[in-house]
Amino acid sequence: MGHVRLSRLPKTLRWQGVVRLLDESPDEVPAITRASLLAAEGRLRELSHDRSLTYCFWLLTRVSWASRTSDFSAALNDLGITRPSVDASALGFIVQMSNEAQAALRPYQESGPFGELASLAFRRALAETVGQHGQSLFGSSVEDVQHAFRSHSTAA
Repeated sequence: MGHVRLSRLPKTLRWQGVVRLLDESPDEVPAITRASLLAAEGRLRELSHDRSLTYCFWLLTRVSWASRTSDFSAALNDLGITRPSVDASALGFIVQMSNEAQAALRPYQESGPFGELASLAFRRALAETVGQHGQSLFGSSVEDVQHAFRSHSTAA
């Protein structure tokens, strides 16, 4: 953690305060976290309308919705998601979904690194949901994906 450099910090007073805290009091994690949140607040509000983030959230909710149907593959296909093959593994399904999400996000370059972060978070949510309910990602099927998501969804 912390070894990936996305870009330079803005030169605002709030971000300068974060840097100062890191320099003077690196062990004050709660203060650094609070200062970082305040410094990033404006950008976080802007990101609530970012197409990359909203698409990944939409896609995750649609997969959950599709899991409640009797034909999971057909429901996914109705959403524009390529039908997974009958014998696909859960891992294969996650890779397929991740690739489709990344392809859908390519036109939104204005998201910068946040589009990639949204895509990674989406993939992780898929993997962790299946991982909590299946034997393993390698031994699980698309049907196991459906059951895992159905257990987290409601009719509402």
